[in-house]
Amino acid sequence: MRVDRIGNALSFDLILPEKGKAELVFQGAEDWRLNAFGVQNVLFGLQVWSAEVPDVAEACAELAIDAFWVERIVAGELTLYEVEPSVGLNGYVIARSVALTGV
Repeated sequence: MRVDRIGNALSFDLILPEKGKAELVFQGAEDWRLNAFGVQNVLFGLQVWSAEVPDVAEACAELAIDAFWVERIVAGELTLYEVEPSVGLNGYVIARSVALTGV
């Protein structure tokens, strides 16, 4: 993981099965809460919660997202990305967009 405060980005270095190295970059990263980072971290998926998703407010409540961020997510200014682990790292990132590069 890397944080670029000047560029306002949060990056995860990944190794994808049968595809090799890649980078997951959250652009316009405004807030995040990441837990359980350990020696082994296996991501199962990334759940995307945006204004267009009907249950976005409920997802924010389940993750205890601050009301300030919930308003911006529901208004469509930002998106909530929930990190779904198989092992290790879990949590969320609130950002403008995400991109997977290097694949």
